Amino acid sequence: MRKQKGFTLIELLVVIAIIALLRSILVPALSRVKLQAKAAVCRSNLHQWGIIWHMYLDDTEGRTPKTLSWWPHMWDYFRDVKLLVCPNATKPVGALIQGQSERGDKFHAAVEWRNADDFDGPQFDLQLQNMVKPNGRHFLTSYGNNFWFTQDEGNVRGVDLPDGTPKLWGKAPGSILGAKYANRVPMVLDSISGGNCPLPSDKPPTYDGEPYPGSTNKNEIRNFCINRHDGYVNVVFLDFSVRRVSLKGLWYIWWHRGWPIPYELSEPLDWNDPQHWMHDMPLEY
Repeated sequence: MRKQKGFTLIELLVVIAIIALLRSILVPALSRVKLQAKAAVCRSNLHQWGIIWHMYLDDTEGRTPKTLSWWPHMWDYFRDVKLLVCPNATKPVGALIQGQSERGDKFHAAVEWRNADDFDGPQFDLQLQNMVKPNGRHFLTSYGNNFWFTQDEGNVRGVDLPDGTPKLWGKAPGSILGAKYANRVPMVLDSISGGNCPLPSDKPPTYDGEPYPGSTNKNEIRNFCINRHDGYVNVVFLDFSVRRVSLKGLWYIWWHRGWPIPYELSEPLDWNDPQHWMHDMPLEY
């Protein structure tokens, strides 16, 4: 009778070791592919926001919204709240409290409470009424507006340039659609809140994922300086193009009408320290 041969212990251990080795190689690669796919979806969302902003500015003859509340003014142009969320940050930090808004973070969406009267446009339709009535509702968002795109002088950090002209894009003479350096003027970006007003002197976060309280009126660029896409954030610009910008590159784009182009102020020296978490990051914009 023929004796059936089985695997030896050594052979089994070799097979297990090979499987473990393949897993250690493939899992990080698959994780990178997944993150790259999410970044591509994020850029696709912002491409849609570029189209939305283009239509809005065409219809308003190049005038920006009058308040910091940007996307509710554009409800007629999009209607799909999924465009408000980066796939890398789709859930809030914690449980939602009725009527309360909360900032997000690196991988969490911000929470905005909206009432019916926050929305503009003639198409205040049944869908929207059902979404916000009777007492309002929460919306999740992972994108923020450059708050220098407003006409509201009461909510920005220093309104005028030394010559008395406004920094605000919304106060610019004529239409902003013909603005110089339009391909370097950020409108909507990855963010942890609805937006903010960066200044050239703002400092970067002291560590990766540092929460920003939003009540100090300084270093507001930290709302956008978030390591959500492996050292980059996605940005839609005033020429309605979309591209990724490195975290250091956020200091080299044209946030308001007085921002130095090229960026000539002494850069945030924090990242010159080899121990700083941004030290080895690229400079791309």
